[in-house]
Amino acid sequence: MRIEGPRPAPSATTAKRADAAAPGFSASGPAAAGKPPSAAAAAPPPSLAALMALQGDEAFADAPARRRRQVDRAAKTLDALDRVAVGLLEGRLPGGLRQDLLALRDGAERTGDPGLDDLLLEVDIRAAVELAKLEREALLKA
Repeated sequence: MRIEGPRPAPSATTAKRADAAAPGFSASGPAAAGKPPSAAAAAPPPSLAALMALQGDEAFADAPARRRRQVDRAAKTLDALDRVAVGLLEGRLPGGLRQDLLALRDGAERTGDPGLDDLLLEVDIRAAVELAKLEREALLKA
């Protein structure tokens, strides 16, 4: 048995010979690439908000304003539904109420908040039922 001292580290030419000797095997890492990775490759990716802003997606950037608009629209719709209830109790509906409900219905849009969207949908369904009743009464009177 023969005892030898410490061996020197293999050089790049030795690594190339090893690659040539083992088909299908490729070394990976900085030694295989030939140059060290750049500092730009190690930078974290930009945030989703920044990417959406770069793409010009107004829907993402405008989410708080859209939620505020939809909450205001829902409040106006509920006010109009209250006027329907009062009008039915008095025996006459205020003029233009049907048009108000139609205009409010046409302004509906998704907010991106599932809980708020569900609540807004319930308000819209109630308004649609009242609109259908008003249209039915209008057809019966005609």
